[in-house]
Amino acid sequence: MTDPQPTTRQLPRTRWISAVLVVLAVAPFIATLAFGFVYDDTTIVRGNPQIRGWSSLRTLWTQPYWGPDGGNLSGLYRPVYTVLISTLWNSTNHMPIWFHLFIVALHAAAAVLVFRLLIRGVSAGAAAVAAAWFAVHPIHVEAIASIANGSEIVVTLLTGLLALLLARTAADDRESTWGSAALAGIVYLAACMTKESGLVAPAVAACFAWGWRPAASTSLGIADALRRWRRVIIACGISLAAVIVVRIAVLGAFVPATIAAPGLDELTFTQRVWAMLSLGPLIGRLLLWPTELNPHYGPSYIAGRSGPTLAAALTGTIIIVAIVLAIRRARHGDRRPFAALAWMLIAFLPASNLLSATGQILAERTLYGASVGAAMLIALLADAAISRESARTARASFRNRALVGVAASLVIGMLALQTWRNVRPWRTHTALFHQMIVVDSASYRGHWLLGLDARSRGDTVAALERLGKAYALYPRDRQLLIDYSETLMQHGLPRDAATVARGLMDWPQLRSRPEAVALYLNAVERGYGRDSALAAGQRIRAGLPDGAPIRRTETPQP
Repeated sequence: MTDPQPTTRQLPRTRWISAVLVVLAVAPFIATLAFGFVYDDTTIVRGNPQIRGWSSLRTLWTQPYWGPDGGNLSGLYRPVYTVLISTLWNSTNHMPIWFHLFIVALHAAAAVLVFRLLIRGVSAGAAAVAAAWFAVHPIHVEAIASIANGSEIVVTLLTGLLALLLARTAADDRESTWGSAALAGIVYLAACMTKESGLVAPAVAACFAWGWRPAASTSLGIADALRRWRRVIIACGISLAAVIVVRIAVLGAFVPATIAAPGLDELTFTQRVWAMLSLGPLIGRLLLWPTELNPHYGPSYIAGRSGPTLAAALTGTIIIVAIVLAIRRARHGDRRPFAALAWMLIAFLPASNLLSATGQILAERTLYGASVGAAMLIALLADAAISRESARTARASFRNRALVGVAASLVIGMLALQTWRNVRPWRTHTALFHQMIVVDSASYRGHWLLGLDARSRGDTVAALERLGKAYALYPRDRQLLIDYSETLMQHGLPRDAATVARGLMDWPQLRSRPEAVALYLNAVERGYGRDSALAAGQRIRAGLPDGAPIRRTETPQP
């Protein structure tokens, strides 16, 4: 079996294509170099004590991603990425430009890697078109403009490297060596410790190595592939076991139960599956041609969709039909559609909320890896168009190939301009938070974050206005209830604070958390007197599901 690598004659061409891809990947995001630390960057980078000093390169391996203050509750453990951030912090003057430059460089490397992956199964021209589409795609804005979200890019790079390792093994006529298996295990270990989505990297890489080859080439059978990857499977299994042990040691559990995002935390498994399937058309549009981007997809996107809906049924039907058609095509010798579809679906699976609830309902950054699978599908379409035009007469072929190139350039240019425009909201906190509200009028998070920003500046009046709007839109976010209650207390409104904080007592796990109970009882005592607080405390200890309601018979404090 031959390995579809560029020939010596093709190498100059592929190098020129790679150089152009770097330019395309950098150009739409160049404005981020002037941005500061925005949103999660303020916690993960600027205000993160864990990355201070070179000793952090050792201690970060024993710390959760969000640090000791509730980090174990987030269920995130990403030491490889935080080590990269720490190295950058301690080797520079801490200016944001170095971090943004690092992220943009990672994206440029990912675009080139995508081209190297695609060229193994399609012509160089088709691979270049699809990789260029990947380089400028607007869906990547959140992963690139936010330093904290750069872990998505690193995981995609590591998954791509693992795919190349397996593909080269599949092209040989012998079993993988222990050396290559150990390298694959190390890459997988790094992917898992960069971001949780790295757990599926071997499955993605195996589907690519097994199926992404020219249709006319000799195909590797599944049994033969497993035999050749036997040592790789062992190495990756050892890496996975190590990850499980370390996550339990650091977080207390492999996946803590408190990770579910607001809106998902109150749904059953079946309800959550229906709700997420209903987002299928939105996810498809985001992957293909996003008309607008949203930094936060809140509960409003799945409200009333916890049961069977037309969108959910349509999504499930399309996925099933696509898989069936890809399998049929694979049986006829062309496994590339199956490999592309598998990459897209498996890469997104950890963040899809189908297997278990995650910390977000939907986030554009989590589509970074899945967009590689979409690029593979586009490469197949471009390859089919180019091959069809090449079969014509020389003159007609040249003319039509030129038309294909012009059309592709036009689409890529339009996407690049759209990406350039969508980068701008990430320049400041307020611009980003206002973008959340503009895109989704039902977004409570934009108002909430603007309220916290106003409170940090000492403007409690503006803070209460924004937090009140957020509370009216969605009074079920636990952290919002805490922030709003604390702000009401600061402004001398303990009775209102007690009413808001009472919502915290609806969750059994919060009735056992001292800080939540203390906030509520303090508001009750200041607003209604000590006797009311004592009675409320007794009801909480008794485990009443309604917490400690304020009754008219309780004596108010003068």
